[in-house]
Amino acid sequence: MKILISFASIIFIASTSFAQQVKIKDNPPIQIEAAFPLYIIDGLANHPKDSLQNKKILFDLDSDNIQSIEVVKGVSTALYGEAGKNGVIVITTKEFEKRIKNQKE
Repeated sequence: MKILISFASIIFIASTSFAQQVKIKDNPPIQIEAAFPLYIIDGLANHPKDSLQNKKILFDLDSDNIQSIEVVKGVSTALYGEAGKNGVIVITTKEFEKRIKNQKE
């Protein structure tokens, strides 16, 4: 579903996805891409390419199994390189914490 809104010579095209287009009359459209964060879940990187992958990463997690969530933004994301430029969400599950503790013993 797309919604067109026109103001003078600017036409806004909105859609149900995260990507949007802005058209200036008689000019090619400007594509605005969604920016998804990098997810690090139990040490494994998950970088969604679209809104469906972004939702799937979050819905696949059992909220009762989450030990901690850390949001990394700004200059701190440099540690994660180009993939972390839109922010990083570090999630540690209780299962993972138990495995780490068992390996140390």
